[in-house]
Amino acid sequence: MELVLPNNYVAIEQDEMMYLDGGDWNNFKRNIEGLWISSAGLRFAMRESGLTNYAGKAIVASYPILMAKAATISAPIIWATGGAAAVVAAGAGVALWNMRLFY
Repeated sequence: MELVLPNNYVAIEQDEMMYLDGGDWNNFKRNIEGLWISSAGLRFAMRESGLTNYAGKAIVASYPILMAKAATISAPIIWATGGAAAVVAAGAGVALWNMRLFY
């Protein structure tokens, strides 16, 4: 007995099969690596302009002042935005796991 395929079948490769089945750790890892590579220009520009260094110093210098002023309103803000941030983070994780986005 011989296996006969329909006349209008399309052969797909292993990568396409994984994309159809869903993601895995390798897909997630490749997305993160691709995102890191594609953001190299931005990271270089920020480093060369001193923006990353300045931002780090500004955060360290202003942290006590910020905490003193914002401590009274930080709990309601975290409560209000925490759920939305968790949903966005979960959605981004699922997208990076399942889809081929950055490679």
